[in-house]
Amino acid sequence: MKTYDIDLIQEMNRTFKVKGESPDLEINNITPIVDVRPLTNFIDVTTVTASASTGTITPPVTKEFYMRGITYAIIKDAACDVADGYATLSYISDEKNAATNILYYPLFTLTAQEGNITMLFEKPIKIKLGSGITIGSSIFAAGKMRKSLTIHGYTKEL
Repeated sequence: MKTYDIDLIQEMNRTFKVKGESPDLEINNITPIVDVRPLTNFIDVTTVTASASTGTITPPVTKEFYMRGITYAIIKDAACDVADGYATLSYISDEKNAATNILYYPLFTLTAQEGNITMLFEKPIKIKLGSGITIGSSIFAAGKMRKSLTIHGYTKEL
């Protein structure tokens, strides 16, 4: 036997203006779901423009940090002589205690490129306390390249 919170159903009917012309549209047939995961309370950005340099975001070291998602962007001009290869993004998880690459973005020498990648993780990744999330280095002598990384996550008290 199903039980319903009549007050909740009536409030949902009023809020969403469900009229019930079709039995399939009645709120009685809908199960409300509440997302109880913590919201993002930590956002940080790093940008890398120089050859052979890395960019690292280090979450607070006084709290546990869970990465929920990233946005990675890259732009380079046709004069950039970076060797064919990959731009990488790595982190050290609390589980593995070793660097893990989660992104390989292809780079082509003497080719203009731009791209933007957003990744959201269904299960947040716990980052090892005191470690960071790093954009790998790329070596080039000519031209321009810019890589940026935005991290979304949340912290919890130890």
